[in-house]
Amino acid sequence: MATGTLRRILAILALTTIAVAQAPSRIQADISAGNLATLRWPNFRDYQPWLQKFYEPGGFAAVWVQGGGPSPQARAMIDQFRNAWMKGLEPEDYDASRWDGRLSALQGAGADPADFDVALTVCTMRYVSDLRIGRINPKHLKFDLDVKDKKYDLAQFVRDKLLTASDVSAVINSVEPQFDGYRRAQQALVRYTELARADDGEKLPAPGKPIDPGQSYAGVARLARFLKLVGDLPPDAQSPGSDTYDASLSEGVKRFQRRHGLDDDGRLGPSTVKQMNVPLADRVRQLQLTLERWRWLPEGFTAPPIIVNIPDFRLRAFDENNKIALEMGVVVGKAMRTQTPVFTRDMTFIVLRPYWNVPPGIFARTILPAIRKDRGYVAAKRFEITTQDGKVVTSGAVCQILAPGRDRDFMSHPLFSPFQLRSVTFPNRVGVSPMCQYSAEDGFANDWHLVHLGCRAQGGAGLVMLEASAVVPEGRISSSDLGIWKDQHIPALERIASFIHSQGARAGIQLAHAGRKASVTAPFRGERLLTAEEGAWTPVAPSPISFSPRRAMPRALDRPGIDAIVAAFAQAAHRALTAGFDLVEIHAAHGYLLHEFFSPLANQRTDAYGGSLENRIRLALQVVDAVRSEWPEHLPLSVRISATDWAEGGWTIDDSVELARALRGRGVDIIDVSSGGMVPDAKVPVAPGYQVPFAARIRAEAGIPTIAVGMITEPTQANAIIEGGQADFVLLAREMLRDPYWPLHAEAALSEPASWPQQYLRAAPPYSPARSPVEQPTGSLTAARL
Repeated sequence: MATGTLRRILAILALTTIAVAQAPSRIQADISAGNLATLRWPNFRDYQPWLQKFYEPGGFAAVWVQGGGPSPQARAMIDQFRNAWMKGLEPEDYDASRWDGRLSALQGAGADPADFDVALTVCTMRYVSDLRIGRINPKHLKFDLDVKDKKYDLAQFVRDKLLTASDVSAVINSVEPQFDGYRRAQQALVRYTELARADDGEKLPAPGKPIDPGQSYAGVARLARFLKLVGDLPPDAQSPGSDTYDASLSEGVKRFQRRHGLDDDGRLGPSTVKQMNVPLADRVRQLQLTLERWRWLPEGFTAPPIIVNIPDFRLRAFDENNKIALEMGVVVGKAMRTQTPVFTRDMTFIVLRPYWNVPPGIFARTILPAIRKDRGYVAAKRFEITTQDGKVVTSGAVCQILAPGRDRDFMSHPLFSPFQLRSVTFPNRVGVSPMCQYSAEDGFANDWHLVHLGCRAQGGAGLVMLEASAVVPEGRISSSDLGIWKDQHIPALERIASFIHSQGARAGIQLAHAGRKASVTAPFRGERLLTAEEGAWTPVAPSPISFSPRRAMPRALDRPGIDAIVAAFAQAAHRALTAGFDLVEIHAAHGYLLHEFFSPLANQRTDAYGGSLENRIRLALQVVDAVRSEWPEHLPLSVRISATDWAEGGWTIDDSVELARALRGRGVDIIDVSSGGMVPDAKVPVAPGYQVPFAARIRAEAGIPTIAVGMITEPTQANAIIEGGQADFVLLAREMLRDPYWPLHAEAALSEPASWPQQYLRAAPPYSPARSPVEQPTGSLTAARL
């Protein structure tokens, strides 16, 4: 052989070697990038470690290509991708429409298999993972199902099971749940996909009342076509020649009703027609979701499983071969946020013939009306009704126990149980927090306050608290604050309290002095200092320390000034009693006057009102004593505090516990626990329920009931606070502004029976009782008139 020829052969061999060496490096580069632009979903970083582990043992060489073309296993996987719809998956998630182009490119001269190979591996791993554990992690839906134990080592599975498989389809089938129900759902999916393509989508006319066999129905022709299409009528069934709903159609309807969990009476009623009018494409989607849920189930069980199909209201017990051995109906909770939980656990014991506590919603809608109609209903249905102390009530006494207004004895959520302080019973434990409206003139309440507070009483709150009401004009935050410093304020306040009572709620009022944070405009007017023309005044405080550089320098209170403020609180309490309020709250929080005396950040006095904790709380205790002297023993007294200043060197939760103990000994019945407001630069970790732990600690360590406030928005959240013993009551602020009817909506969400204003009963759930007014407290104007 000529030397030149030999050199050319060697050169070709060298170039071939270089080309082969370059392919693995290209694959490695694709994996390192974690992104392949030719994929439908280019980013595959969540699979990057698996690809690295998969290709590394082979030096990052292509594995799906043989002889310049795809291996049989590669073609089989591509067929799987194209038919992914038959398994409830979306074929395009695995590039179904892109493989023809990739296969053609692979056959071309000089084709580089790297991108083809990586794309096929990524799609295969995605496909296997989706079939194995589902596309969605059930934890994201708050289901207590854990799929992590089902996960494969994808690199090992693809390399050991699929690359050399003689039957790829069988390997893929082994990945999926091995339940008959899953296989039946797959078969139904294929069938309903074909039916959806064949159906014309015509809607059946909704009947006003059920159609019986022999009656006329305008949709008979469509009904017959539909029942044949879905298999509930034989394909050769004779088409109807008239609009008569005949016996053969009724039999087909019965079959449809049985398949959809309806009463199989053969009558063509609104509920049956509604189900028939569900688009078949929607049924396809339901089946796709059903397959997804099957994939969340554990692969293996320590014993034959019991599976509850929640939408189907059925329980099925399986044997060792995953065959159904027992089947029965179950009761399922459907109310918002209180649904039957989704979980998997090992069953360690079973209770036969257990007591079943009737859910409040079922009790209110079904059982309570039946009891009122038939005193023998309880005995006939073998129900037991007990009082709160566990005493069984006989059927003869049931109607007396269930007299209007006593239905709440049967509340299952403590949030909506009654709460009593002294002689006052609050119908539930949800209240409207005092929120400044900055809408008064010279301290007088007006129509805005009546409507604002009145509609929240209509909404079902157990306590409606009026905003901070200044005990002296100089105690206002702004010139638009509500006031209670003169007797002329009483009639407007009495009007509000009276309306709140008419809606079955209790009325509270917060007595306040703004201290150094006074004499500014309303927040929605810029919250700047008032001018002299606007009636500005000099704020007072324990020490001449301003709240911020933008606020006025306050004047330090002397002893006569302190005494005058103590007397003003007492006079305000007397006016609150005359106006008909059930509860008075002293505002000692949020950086206002009494709180300023508490905190070393605002109080640098050296007299009896500064220095030690005992001295700094002295004024608050004097105010409490003065208020209690005017506020009768039979009515409750609250104090709102900031549990912490959220600032170094300020008031702390330890101080708050000591204060609460002292307040309890002075006749305070409950502590309203907030926080902050002392300095403008406090670092407050605002989050849902962020102040609740303070209320819990004060309740536990000071031995006094507490109110929780701050970022409480959800019914289950509020109920958990009460149920967990963290507080005895919750007040909602911004959430009540967003939804004045929050208590009614919360009761519905928790399936609790609720009373409604009688004017609104037409919109209330069935059997909702009309709300009854509460009595006016002794000492009020209204009570005096009565």
